[in-house]
Amino acid sequence: MLKVIPPRLLVPYLSGKRTVISGYVYRAQDCARLTTPRQLFYALDLHFEGSELTADVPELYIMRWVARDVDHYVVPYGPHMGGDWSDNPPFAGNAFTTSREHVVPQFHTMPMPIPAGARIGHLTAEGESLFGVYDGLTWRPASDGGSARERAQPANRRARPPGVHSADEGDVVNAEIEVVASGFVAHFGERSYAAALGGDPDEVVLFSEEAEEGFEAASGYWRRVVSRADLDWLVMVRTVGAFGGEPCVVLDEDEDGLHIAYTGHNGMKAEALGYWMVDHGAYEVVVPREEVFSIRIERIPVSLTPERPGP
Repeated sequence: MLKVIPPRLLVPYLSGKRTVISGYVYRAQDCARLTTPRQLFYALDLHFEGSELTADVPELYIMRWVARDVDHYVVPYGPHMGGDWSDNPPFAGNAFTTSREHVVPQFHTMPMPIPAGARIGHLTAEGESLFGVYDGLTWRPASDGGSARERAQPANRRARPPGVHSADEGDVVNAEIEVVASGFVAHFGERSYAAALGGDPDEVVLFSEEAEEGFEAASGYWRRVVSRADLDWLVMVRTVGAFGGEPCVVLDEDEDGLHIAYTGHNGMKAEALGYWMVDHGAYEVVVPREEVFSIRIERIPVSLTPERPGP
């Protein structure tokens, strides 16, 4: 899968402030013939309102990752195709982008944790080169030869990383509940760990804030790769709520309020509620906490027997 990163989001990604992928995404095989920034600009509808990109942009940063069985990609069919998706132009609603020159199937994802092993490439007219690799917690520059000093700094999240509560607790609802960043939690041995899933369906990356047997040192933390089959349980954790009567995911919290993402299917309705399009098909806004209702933490069990992912 792939997505072109808007210039305004590159630094938030690399600094760890942005840890999700959302909006319209595409299969790498469908974009294999698109080898220049200009081709991608037109083929992937990057001329949406508010876009910082132009047809003559000299470079693009492209995130690539392998689809996981836990990911949920949907085809955004409009009402004329029997669906309920509506969005601001350019939007065809027929499972493809609006390009007449390039036929590219289109998918959409609500905010999901960045997969471990995701890569960012730097594309110019001369070709694409590797820029960074995501280890499940931080981005490591392509020049990283293994030295922790050269690695990206640990994620600078304001929201608390996924918790280590029992998977049996179910959803937690509390008006004053502390926001939990979207991610995974795994129970291994006798402990619970923040975790990440990548393209290998059998592997889970565990993270620890202290040295433990079997964990390797990274940059300010320790990590270990284990098999899903060796876990006691695995859950996906996220904070959700409702804003303006519509569902949302809470991405972050600071002194200005809650950073939320719209999870409905109508871009015009999102804008009417005050959201703005931070990326193609991704609407977000920061609002006072008291304007977000039914805040709760969802813990969604993940099968320890992975299935082959799609689309």
